[in-house]
Amino acid sequence: MAKQKNHTNENQNWKWHRNGVIKPQKGRRSLAGVYRPLLKNMRYAKAGNSKWGPNQALLVAAKKWREENKAKLVPKPAGTGKRAARKAAAAKAAPVKAAPAKTAPAKTAPVATKEQPKKK
Repeated sequence: MAKQKNHTNENQNWKWHRNGVIKPQKGRRSLAGVYRPLLKNMRYAKAGNSKWGPNQALLVAAKKWREENKAKLVPKPAGTGKRAARKAAAAKAAPVKAAPAKTAPAKTAPVATKEQPKKK
């Protein structure tokens, strides 16, 4: 007698990937019970990576530059570019024709009709 087939993984891979294989999200571990001096050092490191840490001089320089070049950074008012100038020139060159005025439809006299006899 022939041995029977014990297992197959056919089609399972396709089924798993139909909706995409999603890696489980890794949770953040608690720092409870961690060496206290290490936690204190971590706090200092996080503070150093903030926007007012080692990059403070760079940010102050950028702010100073913005103040000096404030006039250059102001956006132009609308309608001052080349496109607006072309549009205005085209409007001057060819005035738009006025649309014909709408008139009400002429009323007609009611037509006399023969009265139908009522059904019983």
